This record gives sequence, C-alpha cells and structure tokens, in this order.
Amino acid sequence: MGPAEPTQRHEDWTDLDASLAAVSSWNASSPSHPLGVKLRIFGGVTAPGWAKAIDGAPITDNSGSIGQWWTGQDRSDWSCFAYVLAARYDSDPPVHAAAVMSCATLTGERFTMALTTPAVSTVAATGWTLALPQKCLSGIRADYSG
Repeated sequence: MGPAEPTQRHEDWTDLDASLAAVSSWNASSPSHPLGVKLRIFGGVTAPGWAKAIDGAPITDNSGSIGQWWTGQDRSDWSCFAYVLAARYDSDPPVHAAAVMSCATLTGERFTMALTTPAVSTVAATGWTLALPQKCLSGIRADYSG
C-alpha cells in the first residue's frame, strides 16, 4: 500500500508512513538483518480518478481505465507528485530507492501499452503517437531529480 492522492495536491501518506514505521521498527529490533524499501508508485490503471481525467476523459479497456499520461498537464502533475514524494521520503533511512513508474499503463513496464485494439484506436484519436512515449520517457530524469 502506498501514498494516495484523493484530490489533486492533497496526499494521504497514512498507509505508506505506517509501512515504513513497521520497517524501521524491525530494523531497530534486528540490526544485523535490516530491511530496505524500494518505493514503486504506480500511475496508469491505479491512478486516482481525478488524475485519469486530466486533459480529457479516461480511456477504458479490459484492464481498467488510464489517463492521457502523454499530455503536458499529466506529465507536469506527475513530476510535482514525484518532487513531493522525494521531499518527504529521501531522508527516511529504510527508503533505498524509488522506481520510475510514470509513462506506463498497467504495470511498471513503460514500453508496453496494455490495451486492446479498440482502445488503441481510442488512444490514437486523442493525438497519441509513437513519439509521445519517447518524449514521456525523456522527461523521467527530470521527474525524479528532486
């Protein structure tokens, strides 16, 4: 369980804080076997409803719905979220890494659009092209520079 953002710019860190507190407690009681954490923050089908509606209606498929993550506003909002996440957890000892999960639909694999043929047609009608995932991927370093 990770952070939730029920409304834009209003994060709920309750579940993630509790999980990290449990890891810290374990580490304090078991210093010879400490645990580390890799945060994997997913967008795509797990994004909150408001985020899926940025720059247009979500695209629905068998696996759920996704927002138009290739748009400028979605990318900007994801980057803001990544900076907030980094500011909150960069100095948390159990946190060793954060996985880059932007530019994805169903899983952390950014090169797979997990969509059926009809959904691909819908995505293409929004202006999506093969160049846009590349542009999104090019922005990942900036997203996580915070």
